[in-house]
Amino acid sequence: MTLWSVMHTHRPRAENSRQINERLRFRVRCGLLRIAMVLAILAIGSSGWTQMNDSSTNGTTQPAYDVVSIKTNKSGGSSMNFVTRVNGFTAENVSVEVLLINAYDIRDGKILQLPDWAHTARYDVIAKVLSDSTARPSSQQERLMMQQMLAIKFGIKAHYEMRDGSVFDLLVGKSGIKMKEVNSDSLPGGLVRNRGMIQGETMSMSSLASELSFAVERDVVDQTGLTGRYQVHLEWTPDGSAPPEETASNNNAPSLYTALQEQLGLKLVPGKGKVKFLIIDNIIKPEPN
Repeated sequence: MTLWSVMHTHRPRAENSRQINERLRFRVRCGLLRIAMVLAILAIGSSGWTQMNDSSTNGTTQPAYDVVSIKTNKSGGSSMNFVTRVNGFTAENVSVEVLLINAYDIRDGKILQLPDWAHTARYDVIAKVLSDSTARPSSQQERLMMQQMLAIKFGIKAHYEMRDGSVFDLLVGKSGIKMKEVNSDSLPGGLVRNRGMIQGETMSMSSLASELSFAVERDVVDQTGLTGRYQVHLEWTPDGSAPPEETASNNNAPSLYTALQEQLGLKLVPGKGKVKFLIIDNIIKPEPN
């Protein structure tokens, strides 16, 4: 056998060996690449979940108001008007404290570290969503939208602090509810709250509990189990806001507690629980537009 023949005979074996080695190295590289991709996907997924939780708490993943107008109210009046709608809300003659109360679902007296002007300065606010959607945001979405607006327009940074205290549980009375459940998309979400009166066309029970907390000056926790929205009209004697056993016997008009049972079929039961406070970490007086 000639030298050329020997070289020719063994050359295919060398080529096959190199091809096998290259294929093995390629498979190893592909395997390492797959592992790297999986690790990257897991890292991105973990980071994305954290960001989603963070953004959902500050409202960035929630529907946002497209247009917000803030004007100083110089009427000098004492009455306030706050009306929510499918596409936003309007507020007349309200303080920043009132906006915080609505945005963070907390009553007055439970917000700490507010400057004096946040109690006294009054504003007219219009906030709108320009979307054509007719679906009404949930109460939680509306609050997050307002929180986002307050962060942008007022520089609000805040956190909650829980302390032990006395609360009232809002429950359904023995005779059942006396409110009409409504489709929240078909009616405006107007809310009127005056001394001795709460009226809302599409109120959730959590919203009613929040409003009642103003009257009883104590946190009210919704324990009704009712998830719908209702037409609410509640009137009582403002001075009769003490518990039934503390109400004067010669009071002809109903106390809040009696009116709540007679007019809405609900009741308040004293209890103990964690009381929520809102601590303001930062606030900037807005420039009206």
